Amino acid sequence: MSRDLNRIHQGDLKKQKTTVDSLIGILQKTNAPSENPELQQLFIYENNRLKEMGDYFSNEVSQQVWSRINSYMDNFGKENDYHIILGTQGNGNIMYAKKEIDITEEFIEYANKKYEGE
Repeated sequence: MSRDLNRIHQGDLKKQKTTVDSLIGILQKTNAPSENPELQQLFIYENNRLKEMGDYFSNEVSQQVWSRINSYMDNFGKENDYHIILGTQGNGNIMYAKKEIDITEEFIEYANKKYEGE
């Protein structure tokens, strides 16, 4: 899935990289690039856009992959009647847990009482 999503976004990134590379080529051929502030501004804008696109696609792909994995993990745990599944990524170290063994609310109440001096 990660490869498929990356492949989808690579076209857009490649187009933007070509734009940036073209601007670099034009700036390098210009005798005095500092005398063309519009071209420099355009390069800065397009280069920043390339970086933002890369960051967005990277985050988007990661989020989509982990969302799907977490969904699969939830189904897998239920189908196999597991009580808990531990992992190293995803939504923390616990990839799946039956609702009956989730003591989060109980702990929050305990911690709040301790904090308040009870």
